[in-house]
Amino acid sequence: MANTRAGTGHTRFQVDRAWWTTSVFESRPMPDILRARDIGAVFRFLSSRGWSRAAISGACGLTENRVRALITGQQLITSYDVLERVADGLNIDRGLLGLAYTAVSAQVTNAPGPPHSRDAVGGLPAPSGSGALAPTPGYGASLAYLSSVPTLGTWAEALTATAPSLAPVADDAMPALPVPAGRFFSGSSIQVQAFPAIIGDSVLAAVPADYTRDPFLTRPHRAMVLAVAHGPSNATVFGVEAREAKRRLTRGLPGSRLSMPAAYALDDLTLGVLWAVANLDDCLLADDAELAQYCSDMAHYESQPRSAAARDTVAGLSMVSQMWLGSQFCARHILRHAASFTQVPAFWTREQHGEEASTWLLFTHKLDYLKTIAAQVGEAGVTRSLCVPPDLVSGSPRSERALLLLAVALMESFAIEVSVCVDPEYATVEGFVLDPGHRAVVANWVGSDGIWHVDVTGSRPRLREYAEVSMHTVAHSVVAAPTPRDRLRRLADYLELDWAWLVRRCGELGEYGSAGIARPRSRLLSTEGLDRACRFLASVGATGQ
Repeated sequence: MANTRAGTGHTRFQVDRAWWTTSVFESRPMPDILRARDIGAVFRFLSSRGWSRAAISGACGLTENRVRALITGQQLITSYDVLERVADGLNIDRGLLGLAYTAVSAQVTNAPGPPHSRDAVGGLPAPSGSGALAPTPGYGASLAYLSSVPTLGTWAEALTATAPSLAPVADDAMPALPVPAGRFFSGSSIQVQAFPAIIGDSVLAAVPADYTRDPFLTRPHRAMVLAVAHGPSNATVFGVEAREAKRRLTRGLPGSRLSMPAAYALDDLTLGVLWAVANLDDCLLADDAELAQYCSDMAHYESQPRSAAARDTVAGLSMVSQMWLGSQFCARHILRHAASFTQVPAFWTREQHGEEASTWLLFTHKLDYLKTIAAQVGEAGVTRSLCVPPDLVSGSPRSERALLLLAVALMESFAIEVSVCVDPEYATVEGFVLDPGHRAVVANWVGSDGIWHVDVTGSRPRLREYAEVSMHTVAHSVVAAPTPRDRLRRLADYLELDWAWLVRRCGELGEYGSAGIARPRSRLLSTEGLDRACRFLASVGATGQ
């Protein structure tokens, strides 16, 4: 298990890679522990194998204090970079942690390969002869790579040369669009079939005459039909969800081409939507029964003004499901106290990346929460503040930044004036709702060590602290402006997003609805909030409100 390096006195422990796929620890299979990114349990497992904290620290590049805090459950690793260090240091297959694999090269290839060769993102299957889309390392690079028009177009164009078959096709032999992992997202894939297309009033894909009989259109897994239109310099790729494709074909005459709107072009906006929907949907579907049971088991917390739930109580859930559970509990906690606010409340939210902010657009309870708050408070000058430091902007791909902006657009659509500060020292302020001079309702699930932490406080020092945070953000907001349009435009500028492109693409996607390209299957998700955000942004962008 261990040996000593000559002349150093330091013990070097050996890792058996079979541990990560075959071991059971604390009555949990190790793959489940890794899927939940429960690094504290991983470190406790190593301790049971004789590893010291110093050995774990040296292998993973963490301080011994950090290792101790993780082992005792006082901290949680959410940083993608740190998770990568742990995986590499402990010889854990990155796919087990939902991390992107390191790409040997970032290129599209149509060379035949072994039937079960692996591509560069999350261990997705790269079928023989289909062409493997191989993004660069890391979720951010992967998203940016996928939205590269020449890359995506060339890959999809290669797929059109392979005619579909009505015979059943195994999952691992089906071409797939990789969906990268993220800080919390586990990574996924979307099975695809691609056909040549022409662009007229709509996009017309030349599908086979009997395509409605193809079992691909009713597969239980997420799947898309791609239409590839040739341009003078590259191909443009459009897509519809497979079942939506069948509905469209069934409404037409036998042998008709598949018509889809040009709004469903795959670009930074729609690929960001697909990234969020696929990652959220897969995890929530997989954990649906367990989530329902946990909601029932934890109902007693709702009667308590102050509570916190440790992650080890739901260790079998994916990080996405833990996010949903925490977000739902925090929303209910705020709503239980919202009716007794004495003044117009000031909200502070912890979301800083598009990955976290996509929950506003897609979690059903988030939209219901906004509707309820709007009904109770009305258009009385409600504010919501957040902190997005510059390094987070530069470290996020454009698709993810677009999701963050759309989340803010959704809030503005409910007459909530959003302020954004950029001072890093405010990045860790916990989520709260301030009833000025009276009390504060604390509700935190983003960046929390546990699933949630909620409280209700009338402490004068804490009320003063929260008031100063709110006043500072409003006074120094980088999006300060008198109208929603101007605030959203300034946020687009800060996030380095093209405003004209956003207004046009949100108008197109809002017109047709995003469900046609990324329909959630989980009962806990909806695209209603996303569509509302798109329509609102397009409306104020066009009218100058």
